[in-house]
Amino acid sequence: MQIETSALGLFETVCPTIEAAIAIQSRLAEEGCPARLVILIHEQPDRNTVPQSVLSRAERLRGCAPEGAIVADLATVTLSGEQPLDAARWRHLASADAPEPISALDHPSLPPVADPPSASHLKNNLPRQFTAFVGRDDDVDGIVERFYLSRLVTVVGPGGIGKTRTAIQVGYELLERQPDGVWWVDCGSSATSDALAEALLRVLPDSRLGEAAPMDRLLNTLRHRETLILLDNAEGVLDAAAEVIERVGQTCPNVAFLVTSRRPLKVPGESVFRLGPLSATDTRSPAVKLVLDRISLHHPEFEPNPAQLRSILAICRLLDGFPLALELAAAQYPHRALASIERHVRRSMLELKPDSRKGAERTLASVVSWGYESLRPGDRRLLRCLSVYPDRFTREMAIPLCTSRQPEKILARLEEACFIQRDDQGYRWLEPIRQFARSELSRSADEATTLDRVTHYAIGEVESLYTDSRDFAEWVRVCDRLLPVLLELLDRHLRSPVRDDVPFRIVYGLYDYWYSQGRFAEGETLARRLLAKSAQRPPFEQLRLWNVSGILRMQQGRHRDAAGDLQRALELSKDMDSPLIEAKLLSNYALALCRIPRLAEAIVAVERACELSADLDDRSTHIANLINGANVHLANRDLPRVHEYLERARSFEPAGLLKNNLDLTEASLLCHQREYARAQAMLETVIVTFIREHNPRATQASLMRLLPALVNQGLHRQAAAVSGLMGRLRSRFSMWMIPWTVDEYDEALEIAREALGESFEAEAAIGAELTEVEFAEFLERRGALDVESP
Repeated sequence: MQIETSALGLFETVCPTIEAAIAIQSRLAEEGCPARLVILIHEQPDRNTVPQSVLSRAERLRGCAPEGAIVADLATVTLSGEQPLDAARWRHLASADAPEPISALDHPSLPPVADPPSASHLKNNLPRQFTAFVGRDDDVDGIVERFYLSRLVTVVGPGGIGKTRTAIQVGYELLERQPDGVWWVDCGSSATSDALAEALLRVLPDSRLGEAAPMDRLLNTLRHRETLILLDNAEGVLDAAAEVIERVGQTCPNVAFLVTSRRPLKVPGESVFRLGPLSATDTRSPAVKLVLDRISLHHPEFEPNPAQLRSILAICRLLDGFPLALELAAAQYPHRALASIERHVRRSMLELKPDSRKGAERTLASVVSWGYESLRPGDRRLLRCLSVYPDRFTREMAIPLCTSRQPEKILARLEEACFIQRDDQGYRWLEPIRQFARSELSRSADEATTLDRVTHYAIGEVESLYTDSRDFAEWVRVCDRLLPVLLELLDRHLRSPVRDDVPFRIVYGLYDYWYSQGRFAEGETLARRLLAKSAQRPPFEQLRLWNVSGILRMQQGRHRDAAGDLQRALELSKDMDSPLIEAKLLSNYALALCRIPRLAEAIVAVERACELSADLDDRSTHIANLINGANVHLANRDLPRVHEYLERARSFEPAGLLKNNLDLTEASLLCHQREYARAQAMLETVIVTFIREHNPRATQASLMRLLPALVNQGLHRQAAAVSGLMGRLRSRFSMWMIPWTVDEYDEALEIAREALGESFEAEAAIGAELTEVEFAEFLERRGALDVESP
């Protein structure tokens, strides 16, 4: 039995530590489960925390210790003396594969400790590693499992992702399964199959000599051996490596190959394992552990404070968990503070360089450049152009930037060469590779044309909601993908004088996206930045910006500011002689006024808006104005007028979003008329629709109206769960509540709290755990919220 659990004890002096270790190990040995114990000396200024450097170092040394051993570092041995206790003596483990000297403790009460097997005791020439192997345990296990099904496993990934280091670790894992050893060869200088065969013969023991061709001698050497050959960096000699593997595979049935390459070999029977970046989800993730480990190697005293941990996590995320980039960033400390390294990475990660003369050529840019130069000219061009997409892109987003008639083939080659990665949403970048491609684009003659093409494509996609009557949910997904590039294009235009209508089209096109997704502050900020540069633009463009700013301010609860913006827009509309524009602006202005509240003025404005739109052919505008009119009268508690406006809107048979908004307002009317069950049924249908349309702002508005309907039917537990879901939505989207339902919402919430007592928070927590999709599925599955809790 082997103990895998780690435990930590802190002692003030060395000898009591050694005595405690002997007592623990003796007891464990009696029970048949010896452990590996490590004793380190470290100054501990704070008894309440354990430095990460101590944990990383202890874990490295424990992994090198024989089973059942008590091992110590050089400082412990020096301080305690060669014989720290009676009958106890330190013995140096000369063969231990440790990154620093360690010694084991001999004592009569302990089982004898044998030297651990090391690389020198087993048949191999695997390069020795002097740093911890961090964050790839699952990858190593996955590669090892592949050998149960295949004799050829190729570890594929971009340069700097850690292929060599992972493959060497796999080699060590497989040593005991290979009677004739594991043999490593760097393929970089072997241009032909004979040269590669000669390189293998030089490392294999007892190689066949003679004047025969190298390939024939290699086959005779391996014919009856059971061994693993590790071919490293095979991307430059793919044909040679493939020929050697195929010839050996046909003749030597017990020889397996582990290959590292930026591209698959495409040999029959090959199992391709694609190595990805390290996870950087939180401060305990592998990417952060790698940075901490590399810093602690040179600075054992380093113990990050919370601010430094946040900087390390930010660096890991900026570098997309790219191992080489993480090591280069860690090497900058302490010459630069971690916050300074973070700023440097944000500014130009490609300039990261190693902190030593050895390997100084292995910079981030040089590693990416090697593979880039090996691409076809057309592939390099598309890669450069695609770098305008900051994160992800789809095939449809790539097509406008590709001059070839077969973009799919180029994308497949770029994916095969590990410059882009495919996932469920299309393709994604590793940020260091995108940064390199973006720098190449800025130096090429393609930049201006590429930016024009992506601008034309992106604007056309966001405007398609209006020009092509596109499905709203699909349009939101398109906007999600295009938003980063659109914001980058908009920022580029806003940094210089505005010369065309591109920034205006971006703001107008994204307005419904910002509104529906609760990104009110983002939209308002950009609209006002553009307003500041629009003094010389036509009044109509300024009017639309004031309208966008006003509505988005209204959604943030800044109703007086919103009314001011909309009033400015109305003033600009006076010289345009456009009843349609005036009707839309008056309707929006009325909503802002009733929230200040200036209800009398709001009623006058919305009634005038309805009069104007009634004489127009634009039916959707008139329906929207009637719905707004109903909401204004609802704020005034004039229920007959609310009913009148809703009936007039219904007479036009609205569809889509207009119908949902109409149902939403009618549900509020039903609540005021105490028809709670009807209101609940209508709201549940609306909620499902809005969730399917990816419209969280409207979902929140619907949930807010649902709460009083539930409480007034005595469904308090369900109301608490809905409240929890709403709380999560508000926190996520920073949305403002709808003023004319706030009182009803607060009152219903208080009733539910009183009814449930202490269990209210528990029920609310259940709702807060639900996603919108789960809630919609619940409503569809159960039909209504007349059950214990969602």
